[in-house]
Amino acid sequence: MKNVKNNKSFLIPLLAFLFICVISCSSNNSQSQKGRDASIIAKDACQGVGIVGKTSRGSKGAPILILEENHASRAGQIQHAITLVRLHERYGLKHIALEGYLKERSKITTDWWITATQNLNPEAKERVAVRLLKEGEISSAEFLKLIYNDISLYPVETTTEYPVGLDEKSYLAPLLYLLKIAEQSIREEHMPKLKQLTEDFKQLEKGDNKELVEKKRKEIFDYILSVDSWAQAKAKALQDVDVIMPEDQQLAMVEEIVNRAEKLSLKFEPEEKEAMEQYLEFFRKRIKASKTMSLSAGTIADQPDVSVVVTVVGAAHTEGMCSMLS
Repeated sequence: MKNVKNNKSFLIPLLAFLFICVISCSSNNSQSQKGRDASIIAKDACQGVGIVGKTSRGSKGAPILILEENHASRAGQIQHAITLVRLHERYGLKHIALEGYLKERSKITTDWWITATQNLNPEAKERVAVRLLKEGEISSAEFLKLIYNDISLYPVETTTEYPVGLDEKSYLAPLLYLLKIAEQSIREEHMPKLKQLTEDFKQLEKGDNKELVEKKRKEIFDYILSVDSWAQAKAKALQDVDVIMPEDQQLAMVEEIVNRAEKLSLKFEPEEKEAMEQYLEFFRKRIKASKTMSLSAGTIADQPDVSVVVTVVGAAHTEGMCSMLS
């Protein structure tokens, strides 16, 4: 893979990106590790492009490395690809398990790639694959599958545990609940400012500046939350874009919000209750998915002649899968 290793534009990260390699070390797999500890393998593979966040020792099977992914980050995909190339060339990586790759769906194939690049020499094929990766057309795992014939991609999720996503109402349901909880703490001294904010909002709605309308809406929302420190803290945690909360913690927090609303005997419209239930069900399924993915990765690692297994998952799964694998 001369071109992949020497292509400087491929090797230079676009931005700093943090992922966590989690290693489940085997005590009897020294040959696959080439005489080195699995934590050293991880540090070597992600040097300059990632951080080993946690290591632990399992009882059997090949080392398992979890690569924490930001699904929307092209830079992250490039840095993962660098790590995967190193693992393949230095440690014999051939087995990659993928979040979102469903066992009931069609298998990922490279027939289209073989047809499209049949007239290209190996070096030209690698350049095309690198370009597709940099432009966000393929993931790091797909990139490895294109440039190495011996890579296997494994589905590790099931359809029943993979909800499509949350619609806007469901996504915002916890914040709506927090708003109604905070409203119970509004007192007479809060009313003048709240009234002024509401009048300003109504005036802005008459215009066509949607940005100012949304800004004022958020100002009202933040002010109402400010009268209830408990609700304010929960809302801040849910909206913090710099911290990805593990799914089990997020589910526990929202269940706590629902319980508080019930204790306060708050009334919600049927569609509001349904939106909240959809939110809770989404995270219950994703927690089950973490268990399924961990078991699937372990099954791959227990197969003979497997040197190392990589599982690529979203950041919210990482902590739960760390605990399960260790």
